[in-house]
Amino acid sequence: MCSKSGGPRECENTRNLQNCTKRRLFARPTLTIPESRGYLKLNSSNPLDYPLMYPHYFESQRDIDILVDGIKLIIKLANTPALQKYGLTIDTTPAKGCKNYEFGSEQYFVCTLRRETSPEHHQGGTTKMGPVEDRKAVVDNHLRVHGIENIRVVDTSIFPTLPNCNPTSLIIMTAEKVSDLIKEAWVQDRHPIAILSSQDCATSLPVTIPT
Repeated sequence: MCSKSGGPRECENTRNLQNCTKRRLFARPTLTIPESRGYLKLNSSNPLDYPLMYPHYFESQRDIDILVDGIKLIIKLANTPALQKYGLTIDTTPAKGCKNYEFGSEQYFVCTLRRETSPEHHQGGTTKMGPVEDRKAVVDNHLRVHGIENIRVVDTSIFPTLPNCNPTSLIIMTAEKVSDLIKEAWVQDRHPIAILSSQDCATSLPVTIPT
């Protein structure tokens, strides 16, 4: 809920400064490096058709175990004296489809994860960077597509493994690096550079030689 007044006593449900009920806190354990692996397929030869995605979420039991531990940790934190002094309570309303399991049990948490978990939409790794000898690699270390000229891929799909963070900063960093590589390749292919140095100068100056 977005703040309307900016006041510290603003109600969560009405966004007014009176008739407040208890505020709600949402804690969300997140698995940033899943072990489960999905795959991507072309839907057709039409590049405008959406691809077919098979994410295979929770194929690995390890991924489930980590998130269950995260839920347990959140409940443990909620019961600490530091938070209990504010009257914090856990919402034990059963998740849809999980009413047959006791809240707090392993079976209940696993049921909740399978029904309520959603992706962060930062999928990647579908055009892995690697040497040409690697049959699963799509691009080289300059992000050029193996076997095809004048095509580069610059997004999260080139990462061999997903980063343990939001990938936005890494995408920007990768794009900045590739922009330099493209400029270098363009200059080398079309405008060779001679480096002229002078004993009177502390630095070397690049000079473009017209061709």
